[in-house]
Amino acid sequence: MMTLRLNLLPPQKKTGLAAMVRYLFAKEMLEFTIFTCALLATAYLSSWYVLSQALNDLASSSLLVNRELPTVNQEIRRINTLTKEIGLSGAGYAPVTPYIIQIASTLPPAIRLTSLTIDTGSGAVGIAGMAKTRAAFLDYQKILSASPWLEGVNTPTSQLFQKENVNFEIRARLKK
Repeated sequence: MMTLRLNLLPPQKKTGLAAMVRYLFAKEMLEFTIFTCALLATAYLSSWYVLSQALNDLASSSLLVNRELPTVNQEIRRINTLTKEIGLSGAGYAPVTPYIIQIASTLPPAIRLTSLTIDTGSGAVGIAGMAKTRAAFLDYQKILSASPWLEGVNTPTSQLFQKENVNFEIRARLKK
């Protein structure tokens, strides 16, 4: 089967109709372009608004940080100073607890100590107390002389004149 088309329109009308079709096509394309541009402009404006709000928030938060920064810096300086002081206080640390434990463990029941001085800088040791008898005092002096960390254990001879309730003061040095 064959279809026949008859075109009874004059050529002037045909060109006019073709021009109208081109015009309608151009109009539709222009409407589509304008609509797309309007959507893009809306998206651009909304993103610009969001970015400007984010910039304002960032600026305000940086102002808050700048206001709090001196306080934080002062706190950091205070902590650094405290840390330095702690470090300096530990620099001269010498363990004296083992010495005190040994003195306490070797202390006979007849001896009562009233003071104990250990100067780790100069190495001087001073032990003062009271002994019930002179013999107990002399025994304690021998115990201290045998100590592996003391040297030069001596007492003034004037302290040996009493027989009972002998107040004594022993001087010694720490061994290096």
